Amino acid sequence: MFKKLSMVLLAVMLGMSNAILEENRTLTDSRLYPKRTEIPADDDTL
Repeated sequence: MFKKLSMVLLAVMLGMSNAILEENRTLTDSRLYPKRTEIPADDDTL
């Protein structure tokens, strides 16, 4: 009984930590891509 309960608890904790790490990775990876800046066209008159 205790072994099954501990396995379920372990699986839940592992899944939660994996989800948290995945969320952190997507947040920090977004800074690796340069921000898109609009390049004005040559025929654009100011």
